Amino acid sequence: MPIINITWYEGPTDEQKKKVADSVTKSIVKILDTPEYPCKPDVVQIIFNDIKKSNVSRAGIIQG
Repeated sequence: MPIINITWYEGPTDEQKKKVADSVTKSIVKILDTPEYPCKPDVVQIIFNDIKKSNVSRAGIIQG
């Protein structure tokens, strides 16, 4: 079963997450569903990791 982790800054709404989940699920099924590796939407899991910018550093600089 595919498990997809999406890590992004806090901010996307539940509606946006739903649209992303729907689009990613359809793409994964379209690519992976073969006789050798059956993949249906009900087995695709997506984990959204919403992080605060203050928990991210880029080039030694806190982003938040």
